[in-house]
Amino acid sequence: MSDTRDLVKVSRLFYLKSLSQKEISAKLGISRPQVCRMLREAREQGIVKITISAPGGSEDFLSERLESAFGLRNAFVYKTPEVGADKSFYEQSARDLKPSFRKYPRIAVMSGRTLSGISRSLSDTGKTGNSFVPLAGVSGSRGQEFQANEIAREMAVRAGGSYATLNTPLLVQNPELRTLLCQDPMIRDILEEGKNADLVLAGVGSVDENSGSFRSGAYLKEDIKVLKDMGIAGSMCCSFFDRNGQFMEPEISRRLIGVRLTELRKALVWVFAGDYADTQALLGALKTGRVAILSVTCAKAQEVLDLLEEAESVASCK
Repeated sequence: MSDTRDLVKVSRLFYLKSLSQKEISAKLGISRPQVCRMLREAREQGIVKITISAPGGSEDFLSERLESAFGLRNAFVYKTPEVGADKSFYEQSARDLKPSFRKYPRIAVMSGRTLSGISRSLSDTGKTGNSFVPLAGVSGSRGQEFQANEIAREMAVRAGGSYATLNTPLLVQNPELRTLLCQDPMIRDILEEGKNADLVLAGVGSVDENSGSFRSGAYLKEDIKVLKDMGIAGSMCCSFFDRNGQFMEPEISRRLIGVRLTELRKALVWVFAGDYADTQALLGALKTGRVAILSVTCAKAQEVLDLLEEAESVASCK
């Protein structure tokens, strides 16, 4: 059994100073498995008891941990009520997004229910005149309000700016057709505009029948099964990745018409994740290292940090 003072020291470094287990190992000259065991022992003995009663305290604490764990520029963490949680998340996200319109003239958007809700929650931005461009084609015949084209239009109305429309399906039958469509001058120009965006707004797609791509009719059940069998945890900006944040190239990716994360030339990527976001997919997205800004609920922030801690504990205790 470890000395109580050592358990307190390790716990403070991990939970309050947001040091990783690797950093604690180097700082104290002990192995990562030792750090893992001491953290577990501290929890079992009741040494780790964090209570924050100040307004905004828990959000700030979670924000700092997220920024440290994933190298984020900024993490916005929101408390949401039991009733109307989605609406509250959309409104708080829209409030914090609004000032960015003056900083980033060219903004690219993905599709999804979350971004749709945020776009409709934006108040008039004071006519900042931004240019908005969709990053993906139309994902099926259902849920038109969730399409990137509609989100770009909605935000342009709020900003008094302009918007482009990508008039092509998100998913086509074969790679040859995708290549042919992407050679069309209008489609090619819009995709190029997306690659040159200053800021990208995106959600995280899950690999199940709750995903927006499946519900809109773009993906079939067979597609979901193939992605799951490959170990793919989620998608973001037409890119697929596993739970460790490693990008993967399923066959379906060669039939998608849109801009991938690796094709963005300079854009900051801002991800929005409400309570219903898939936690495994969100962790994988954050581990890609491509996310610069995150807006997330308190509950989802805690879930993804718990999942990260669990994964690191398992890895270091092997």
